[in-house]
Amino acid sequence: MQKLIFALLLLAAGHSFCQDCKSSLLFKEGARLEYRNYMAHLGGFGKAGFSEITRLVYEINSVKDSAGNSISVITKTGYGANENIFYRKQIIAICDQKKIFLDCTHYGVDTTFLISKNPTGKDEQVFITAEATGDKYAFPVNIQNDSRLENIQTTGVITNYMNGPVGPVEGSGGMGQSRPSSKPYLITNRNNPPNRYVPKYKVKTTFKDLKVAGKEEVHTVAGTFMCYKITGKTDVTMENVPGIPGGATVYYYNPEVGIVKIESFIRGEMMGYTELVNIKK
Repeated sequence: MQKLIFALLLLAAGHSFCQDCKSSLLFKEGARLEYRNYMAHLGGFGKAGFSEITRLVYEINSVKDSAGNSISVITKTGYGANENIFYRKQIIAICDQKKIFLDCTHYGVDTTFLISKNPTGKDEQVFITAEATGDKYAFPVNIQNDSRLENIQTTGVITNYMNGPVGPVEGSGGMGQSRPSSKPYLITNRNNPPNRYVPKYKVKTTFKDLKVAGKEEVHTVAGTFMCYKITGKTDVTMENVPGIPGGATVYYYNPEVGIVKIESFIRGEMMGYTELVNIKK
C-alpha cells in the first residue's frame, strides 16, 4: 500500500522575479532537465532509508507562440534502474504571460519499476502505473513570497502490472519489501502491458492550501538554486481502501528551471522525494 500511495504522490520579502515565459527553461527549445525520484524503504535501509526508483528526463522539442500564449512541446522519459527499462510520452506546457500551466502529472512518475516478493516468496517484476487527469499546476510568472496557488484536484487509476518471476537479485529485501528494478523490460506503449495485472485502484487526490512559505537555498548535484518554498496539504481517497492518511507536499520552485525539489510526507514522515540532478540550457 505504501508503494501505491507514493506512486500517486508521486507528482519553490515581497520580492518577485520579473520575467516572462521565455525566461523559463521549459520554454527554451533544446533545453533538457533531468530528475531522480527516491522512495522510502519499509524498515529503512540504504542511504538515509531511500532508494532511487526512477530517472525522469524532460527534453524541450519545440516552442511556439499562439494567441498570446507560449506553447512548449516536451518529451518526458522515465527510466528504471536499468537504462533498458523506460517509458516515454509527450507533454505540453503553456504560458499565458501571467502563469505557467503544467499538467497535473508533469512531475509525477507515470510508471514505477520495482522488484517485489510475491506470496510464494519469489521475486517478481512489478510495474506500478499511475494515470490521472485533473487541474493543472499554475505557477505565477512573477511569483512572490505571499503568492497562493490554486488547488489541484485529480482523479486517476493506479495499476500493478506483474511480469512473472525473476531470478535472485543482490540486496533483496524481505517479504513485503520492494526495491528498484534492474531486470530489462521495454515499455514504449503503456496500453500494451506486461503479462498480467492485479486489481486497479481508483484514486482521487487533492493538493490544497498551496502557498509560498518563503525563500530557501536548495543544493542538488545540478547546482545551487534560490527557490520559493511552496507548502500544501494532500488528501487521498482510494476506492475500497479506507483510512488513507492525509499528507503534505513541499515544492521548491525556481522561476528559471521550474521545480528543483519535491518532498512528500505522510504523518510527518518523508515518504519520498524528487530532485533536479542535471540541466542542459
